[in-house]
Amino acid sequence: GYGGGGGGGSAVALKSGEPEVGQIYRGRVSNVMDFGCFVELTEFSAAKKFEGLVHLSMISAAKQVNARDQVKRDQSVWVKVTTRSSTRMALSMRDVNQDTGDDLLGGAGGGDDLLG
Repeated sequence: GYGGGGGGGSAVALKSGEPEVGQIYRGRVSNVMDFGCFVELTEFSAAKKFEGLVHLSMISAAKQVNARDQVKRDQSVWVKVTTRSSTRMALSMRDVNQDTGDDLLGGAGGGDDLLG
């Protein structure tokens, strides 16, 4: 598909609206369990809190035994929304470069304009 232009502007404006499946957002680890971690999306205005679960298998591509070995509370992470219903949101850290926020699966149209 076409459209979807680049996200110009250097201001750190908070997003309004809602997280979209397939999009990548900044987040903060709010809780860590053995089976995964909960991440609160930090890019949205505080009117509503969006929080999702990163399952253990989605934290890293490496074989994981315990999520506590991988992330810690209040850690800043990049997450991709994989599925979303009215009440739950599933997130992935594995598919996102944790240094740059780039989509490791390629996503839409590559990221040539992100180099620099």
